[in-house]
Amino acid sequence: MENIHSDTRPELELRAKVLLAESYEKEKHWLEAVQVWKQILETPADILADMGKPLYHLALCLAKIELPREAEQYWKECEIKSQSDEKNAASMQLALLYLDQKSLTNLANQLGVISRNLASSKDWKNSYFTLENLQELFVKAEKFALNEERSE
Repeated sequence: MENIHSDTRPELELRAKVLLAESYEKEKHWLEAVQVWKQILETPADILADMGKPLYHLALCLAKIELPREAEQYWKECEIKSQSDEKNAASMQLALLYLDQKSLTNLANQLGVISRNLASSKDWKNSYFTLENLQELFVKAEKFALNEERSE
């Protein structure tokens, strides 16, 4: 990043920052990745066409450093602003977060968000989560709901 000068094309600077953030993630340097993803989100909209990837990955890194509320905020924003795979991946992450938090109401609402756009299982296409991951989530949610029902 030191070699990027003020006269560097903004698209190249953005690409360099994305590569740096991804590198930090691969090395599990979550705090550094958070900082770079936040810098990326400051990129003007005419250069950063879809905010989905930085929002999703920022949330993922925040979750890794055990900041679930902050992660939730960015995944929700990703659901709204993304036009790519990250939108459904953020929905999945939120459902998993609510399952982990044992929040049945939030979980049920999130599963509704996920299934709203699916006429059938064939409609699920995502580079982050497979159809099997989605099915597993619904199975876990069902077991959780049944256990909650029994304990009342």
